[in-house]
Amino acid sequence: MSSNPNSEVSWGDYAHMLIQKHYQQITKQRPKVLADRDPEPLHKMRVGLRRLRATLKTFGEVLNLPLKQENRALRKLGRQLGQLRDLDVQLESLQQTYRPRLPKTERQALDQLIKKLGKRRQKVAKQVYRVLRDRPYRRFKKTYQQWLQTPLKGALADRAANIMATPVLQAQLEQLLAHPGWQISGQQMLRDHELETLHDLRKLIKQTRYQAEFFAPIHSQAFCQWLTELKLLQENLGAIQDAVVLAAWLGQYVKHPETLNALQQEFHQNRTAALQDWERLRQGYLSDAGHQNLRALVTIAQPKDPVLPLQPQQQMLVNLNSELRTPLQTIVGRLAQLQGSRPLTPEQRQSLLQIRTCTTQMAHVLQDLLTMTHNDLQPTSAPLADTVELTVFLNTIVQIYTLHATDQGLTLQFQPSPTLPSHIKVQERLLRQVLNALLENAIRYTPQGQITLRVRSLPLTIGQPLNSQHNCGLRIEVEDMGVGLSAVDRERVFEPFVQIGAANQLPGLGLGLTLSRHAVRQMGGELQVATIPTQGSIFWFEIPVEVLMPSSSFPGSVPTATDRSVVLPQPNLLQSLYHAACDGDLKQVKTAAQQLAQQDDLYQPFVNQLLQLIAQQSPLAAQSAIAQWLEPYLVLR
Repeated sequence: MSSNPNSEVSWGDYAHMLIQKHYQQITKQRPKVLADRDPEPLHKMRVGLRRLRATLKTFGEVLNLPLKQENRALRKLGRQLGQLRDLDVQLESLQQTYRPRLPKTERQALDQLIKKLGKRRQKVAKQVYRVLRDRPYRRFKKTYQQWLQTPLKGALADRAANIMATPVLQAQLEQLLAHPGWQISGQQMLRDHELETLHDLRKLIKQTRYQAEFFAPIHSQAFCQWLTELKLLQENLGAIQDAVVLAAWLGQYVKHPETLNALQQEFHQNRTAALQDWERLRQGYLSDAGHQNLRALVTIAQPKDPVLPLQPQQQMLVNLNSELRTPLQTIVGRLAQLQGSRPLTPEQRQSLLQIRTCTTQMAHVLQDLLTMTHNDLQPTSAPLADTVELTVFLNTIVQIYTLHATDQGLTLQFQPSPTLPSHIKVQERLLRQVLNALLENAIRYTPQGQITLRVRSLPLTIGQPLNSQHNCGLRIEVEDMGVGLSAVDRERVFEPFVQIGAANQLPGLGLGLTLSRHAVRQMGGELQVATIPTQGSIFWFEIPVEVLMPSSSFPGSVPTATDRSVVLPQPNLLQSLYHAACDGDLKQVKTAAQQLAQQDDLYQPFVNQLLQLIAQQSPLAAQSAIAQWLEPYLVLR
């Protein structure tokens, strides 16, 4: 029997396989748990028990599995295993993480807490041993052995597992999305009933993750990434709960908890950090767009057209995706565990977040490669737009690639417009993918000097109103100081599996710019290149975005033409400046600007802004950047 719920496996057979797998995991660990020499068997038994209960919940209601009578014994055993496992984790945290960092004056008081928790663990362990030797456990074992030998299945047992998976997942997802815990903000002190609501949400997230994992083999890479995000949410809410429990234990088991000031501060800092993470993680579950994305994610699309034979290079991509998918899932999963561990310094949290972001993006690129292979590299429907805090989004990318550039002896200059909107709606994953690819290329192909990233807002077209909050464009440029491109190479650089010049000596498949153009088209734009041989290139694109909140006030950036208090020159002079900029004639632009200042002092602010912009742009960047800067002034006239 296949271990994957594909079209050849029935719903009943797949349920039987899962129940057998988790039942064996539970019973296999029993002798080791009773020996109590290593906490790992306890953890494995607890996980097996959780997954068995999730299997019964997922399949039992559809197949009428006659095992529900054993759920009471399973719940009792699960509660006691959970208490014992939680005590093991907390004792290890107090002894190995917190205690070495405390001043000597506080260690003695903490030792009192550790000693009392140790006695409590002994008591709970005896209860677990009693249950594992008692009649209900033996009855549970006998009942499952009998059912596994002669399983009784319901009317839907013969349906294909991949067809049944979608409605089951959809029902679980709707329950998850409707939970009130998503509305609890991490930016405030939480009351007891709010903490209880979050704890209940954590249990529901865990149930959803276990259920969804049953069907991961027949879903996309994006679905598997969602499972990792669920685990991260679960770990995050667990960190909040742990901080609350540890603080409560101080009051319960320590005579003078006020003597543990440093420890209480650590608990408070960890709880605050966990709440900040929660505020960020919950955002994807608050919007209708986020809900629609998740609903699409759990729906399994059935193939409609016959699959055509793949070309050798396309088959290589399919094989590459298959080979890298599992290792990437493992990396992301381990990162989630590390992010959920306590306590972490702010620097450690930031580093793990950057690593996870890069790894997640790599997984998405692999999925996009596979998608493009099956769609013959043609644009497909774009994912729904996300709400993006532009300042945080851009700064995160800049931080990552500043490190990459420094490692190569380069500098990365970030030049955002001061009038960039604060919050926008855009396909975040696609935008991140394009910026990653362009910056990576710029760093790889620049032998020395600097890389420049410019971002500014624009009206969608010259004929539209300026700065409409719901009708705006973003222009993004990445400039390098590499060898540039010839006229012929400019046409070929976006073709798949094409590497230009010295790129042939560098690792890669020649797909980065192909994927980037594909992604930019999905966002409603077109990736283009301006270049001067031997001097460098600028890859740039403009995409429409919806502005949710206006200016984010980026510091230290170039001016933009949005100040209506500036006195503008006559239309013919504006046109002259505009055309000179389009032609790349910087000398003519500067001459005309100086003549304008001499003509009337009222034009001096406009000239100052223009000259400042020219001073902060390379000659190559001026070919497009200055002309785009002048366009809004033409609109105003």
